[in-house]
Amino acid sequence: MTRNQARTYITRCVVPCILVPLLGAWPPAMAQGPAGLQDDTFALHLLGEWSGSGVYEGSRLDLTRAWNLEFGAAFLKVDMAVSMPNGGSFGGLMYWRASGQGRYEIVWLDGSGRMQRLQAQTEGSLVWSEYVDEFTASGAEPRRWEFAPTGPDSYLERVLVRREGSWELLTEWRFKRME
Repeated sequence: MTRNQARTYITRCVVPCILVPLLGAWPPAMAQGPAGLQDDTFALHLLGEWSGSGVYEGSRLDLTRAWNLEFGAAFLKVDMAVSMPNGGSFGGLMYWRASGQGRYEIVWLDGSGRMQRLQAQTEGSLVWSEYVDEFTASGAEPRRWEFAPTGPDSYLERVLVRREGSWELLTEWRFKRME
């Protein structure tokens, strides 16, 4: 099986098998859910394919994101890929769901087998999530992930880490819409 066939199989077969039971386990209010993301400013800005770059742990990384509405606009699906300097790659998926009042429920799945649930909220045009990353080499680590539009065809993602009571920038990626 080629890499693309494996990715297609995972996206079409494995991910739904994981998500359906997980989403069914959400609180009853979430199971009923709001109308969807078809009118969500954040989702509408990010729809489409994006390329970006940034530095993480001293290495420049090239990234792609594909943001699409799924299941009748109930979810915003993000297909993520990272090209590493050593020729390797890393991939993941996120499913965002609006939970009302500028808040989102997120499920993160990645190529290392990690699955994590996050919550995010809107503050002006900034969308952010504070969470504990259980999968770092140094153990559980408080982090903040920020998404901010920087123009009609650009946005910024930042990941900050809490150290000694304050937030420090871990990485910053700048994305431009692909044509």
